[in-house]
Amino acid sequence: MIVSLPFSLKFPTNVDERGALTVIDGWKNIPFAVKRIFWIYGVPEGARRGGHAHKLCQQVIIAVAGSARVTIRGQEYMVDDPAKGLHIGPGISIALDRFAPGTVLVVLCSHLFAEEDYIKDVTA
Repeated sequence: MIVSLPFSLKFPTNVDERGALTVIDGWKNIPFAVKRIFWIYGVPEGARRGGHAHKLCQQVIIAVAGSARVTIRGQEYMVDDPAKGLHIGPGISIALDRFAPGTVLVVLCSHLFAEEDYIKDVTA
């Protein structure tokens, strides 16, 4: 399995006196067809999420509110900008922690949930 490093995606954003509007137009902004979307919120202080990889599934993590730290192979990335997403390819184990109060992460996935796609017991 070829494992690529994560990369940041910047989404088109329009800002004026009324505020900001950020858009994701499918294939133009995301490198895969989105088949599943979930969000993570209400994470208690000190809690950790993730701790696994996927055999096939790709993900883009977007902090639509707040922030969190994503650790991948000892490298730390902050997701804290609703106009940016962190692309996680197959085979990449991640750990999520340091959730700011009120954080909401939206995760776009290339595959539907499948237990057999999980690679568990790996360290990020």
